[in-house]
Amino acid sequence: MPDVDKAGGFTITSSPSEALPRSDPDFVPYFELAVQKSPNNPPAAWLWQPAEEILGKEVTVRVGGSFVWPPPCLDMKKIKRAIFIAGGVGIKCVQLCRDQVARLAR
Repeated sequence: MPDVDKAGGFTITSSPSEALPRSDPDFVPYFELAVQKSPNNPPAAWLWQPAEEILGKEVTVRVGGSFVWPPPCLDMKKIKRAIFIAGGVGIKCVQLCRDQVARLAR
């Protein structure tokens, strides 16, 4: 975000695959965010400004973290069940993992 050095204050709620280009010419890559209103968190406060103040602004996106499902070392053919536990906005990450498991099973 312009003039904001520290990232944070939001959770990506779309699948990472939605941000990748596709062969379908009508598909526009995208990502979705859940942003808690937090005046003391500069990135969240910036995103909660009135739309007319931020529409058309350029933002730099950097994705961090290291949690992926399935982990590269896991043989999904050997997994019969997986249990995920989460709460708050963290539930979306778990849903994305579940969706990825379903895609890999097809």
